[in-house]
Amino acid sequence: MNAILRRPQARVGLLYLALLVLVAVFSDLIASSAPIVMSKHGHVSVLPAVTAPASVQGRNAAAIAASLGPDDWAVWAPIRADERSIGTRRITSSRDAIALTVRAARNEVILVFAVVLIALLGGTLLGAFAGYASPFVDAILARLVELGGAMPTLVLLAIALGTHRLPPLLAFVLVLGLLRAIRTARLVRGEVLRVSGQEFVMAARALGTPPGRLLETQILPHALGPALVSAAFTGAAVVGLESALALAGLESPGFASWGTLLASGSSAGVLLWPALAVLLTTGAFYGLAEACDEALSVRRRRAAEADHRSGSASRLRRAAG
Repeated sequence: MNAILRRPQARVGLLYLALLVLVAVFSDLIASSAPIVMSKHGHVSVLPAVTAPASVQGRNAAAIAASLGPDDWAVWAPIRADERSIGTRRITSSRDAIALTVRAARNEVILVFAVVLIALLGGTLLGAFAGYASPFVDAILARLVELGGAMPTLVLLAIALGTHRLPPLLAFVLVLGLLRAIRTARLVRGEVLRVSGQEFVMAARALGTPPGRLLETQILPHALGPALVSAAFTGAAVVGLESALALAGLESPGFASWGTLLASGSSAGVLLWPALAVLLTTGAFYGLAEACDEALSVRRRRAAEADHRSGSASRLRRAAG
């Protein structure tokens, strides 16, 4: 991990993603059509955008402000916007675009987390089992990789969303998560096979280490590098593919995302903010993936050099003997 953090693109990417998560968590405090705190007729409401009292439901910021009497007061979010305009192609104000981009960050983070979790856990477990324990699972994984490579991801997602057998969001998460899990499993399988032939693994096996314990403590820690690289690429793929599907009209009804904002924009000033969010987020993920790959390449090169020196020393000892 230290080798990854020494690279500037990793630090910048992680800093941006951490800020994105904070914005997603506190989006109701940053951008909302309702106040953060409101007192109306002596009744105080905290975060009415979340609790949604009757005086706030379905009303925009101007209507709420007009309904406040002389003895009422409200503490507003820094950015106000009419959230009802999303998905209706009526976003004409840059202020609304900024506010809705902030509000949509929460949904983007949830989507990325769900897909990456499925891809990382499923791919790691499947790849480790295929490479270490079961030739039958290894053969099935090879066929799944071939099948997944034969069909473009965007086409499969469009088919899954077009059948309406599952809710659109669930279909998106499951299809993309499983497809990326297969790719991750292929990478983990290759690393498991490579690490299984290393001298320290063979020494642990000769000492009688149980197979499960050997996989957990000796093999998987050295085989997770490609899985982390794949997870970073998966995060970028989620943001890009969701935006592409929304632009194609396959978004989930009522779901606020950067893609639906791009589809709802009517001017360059409106399109700028969700497009910038997509660009920065995918760039952060790609920078993180590049840093992980560079660190992994350096570790592999050092391991290969150590093996070469060990082999040369062994040959010299045999020659001297």
